[in-house]
Formats: sequence, structure tokens, C-alpha cells
Amino acid sequence: MIKEPFYGEETAEPQIPRLPIPSPPGYQEEQQSNANGTNANRENEKLIFPPAQYAKEPLKPPPGIIVEDYIGHRAVDKHGSGWGWVKKPNEDWKDAHWIALKETPGGIVAPWRKLKKKTADDNFEYRMKGYIADYKVYDPHTNELLEVFVPEMIEPIGPAKPLIRKPGPPSRFAHIPEEWNPRRRVQ
Repeated sequence: MIKEPFYGEETAEPQIPRLPIPSPPGYQEEQQSNANGTNANRENEKLIFPPAQYAKEPLKPPPGIIVEDYIGHRAVDKHGSGWGWVKKPNEDWKDAHWIALKETPGGIVAPWRKLKKKTADDNFEYRMKGYIADYKVYDPHTNELLEVFVPEMIEPIGPAKPLIRKPGPPSRFAHIPEEWNPRRRVQ
């Protein structure tokens, strides 16, 4: 019997899996235990780190922008998009940037894509190398512009305490003067 790789599993040469795509080991048991209302697998589940990712070749940023080291803190934003916070190693988290992560098909992708679900790496910290692009992307869910981080390397550091800052760009939480509030009472 020839063992075929699971969908997403790296192989020596790129292959397109035949349909149907096989389920990962233990998937059926996990689905049954969740359907029965028990989370027995969660109690026994060990912490899974996403794999380190490296660009196939060094980045070539636009003139005036240099590739630097950053620390990234993944924060899941339930109200919009964005990946999390990034800061330079010598900066405080209050100076961090809320970013969207630029993914490259066949290259570096958001670390949660290598795990089972989107929130699997919530409150994880990463050692990153890259740059913040000179353009922003639009998030139609929240009508906001997000800074873009272009990664050359992402290595997991491990779980971290949640940051005091709320997920999302700082402009979302900026104070709106009371006279601009459409609900204010005019006397």
C-alpha cells in the first residue's frame, strides 16, 4: 500500500492530491467527541507550534525601506481583519503597528494556515524579519485601512499573555468629539 501525503503536507515534489482528500489521523474521533458535547481531546491536546517559514530568496523592498527584525504578537480581531501587532525588538508594545500580513502562495503564509483553525495561534509571539510596506490595504468589513507587513522570515517564539491593547487599528478606538456624535442631545 502506497502512503499518500495529506493535503497540505510537504512532499519532495509538488503534487495535486486525488479526490477525495483524506482526513488527517484522528479527525473522525475528534468530530464524534465534539458532537457528543465532550471535549476530551482538548484536555489531552498539547500545544502545537506552527512551523518556521523562510522566503525562498531575500526580499527586495522599495527604495528607502529596509528589511528589519520585528516581534509579532498574533491577536484575533473578531470585528474585522488584520493579523496582529508587530514592533521592533527594542520598542514597547504601545508603539506596535496593527498589520495585515502579506502572504505569498507557495511561500510564507499566515502561521494559522499551517494549523487546524484560524484562532489556533491567538496570543502567540513570533520572531519576524521583513518590512512594513509603503501602502495600506482596505478592510471592507470595518471600512478601515491597514498597514501591510511583508515577511521574509517567521519563527514561532511561543504563547504569550494577551496584550492590554485591543485588536484592531488604533484609529478604531480614537475618541470622537462629542459634537460630532449624531446621537448627542441638543439643548
